Amino acid sequence: MRLPSSARQGAPQRSVLQPGAAQLGWVDASRERFEDALVPWSILAEREVTDPAVQEALLAVPYAYGKLGVYSTAALKYETALKAFGGEIDKLGASITSIRQGTFLKGCCGRN
Repeated sequence: MRLPSSARQGAPQRSVLQPGAAQLGWVDASRERFEDALVPWSILAEREVTDPAVQEALLAVPYAYGKLGVYSTAALKYETALKAFGGEIDKLGASITSIRQGTFLKGCCGRN
């Protein structure tokens, strides 16, 4: 199988397999094998939060812990997800502000 050129170039923290890993977790979860589902989801949850598969894993991990009855860990993992999403919202807000102030291009491209 030949990978797309973007995958061969090694995009940071992004793999063409990430969405597949999230789905693998859901296959295990659909069979009530939540411990198995935690394996790919936990790996994904440590990656770049801007990736949709990672966002899915950030919510799937505490879901699985809840299904396993480990409620304290589930609560902590939900808190981790909230912090990660909140951080991204803050970054988005800062970008919007810099665009409105006309400083966005200076900041990202070094243009005057």
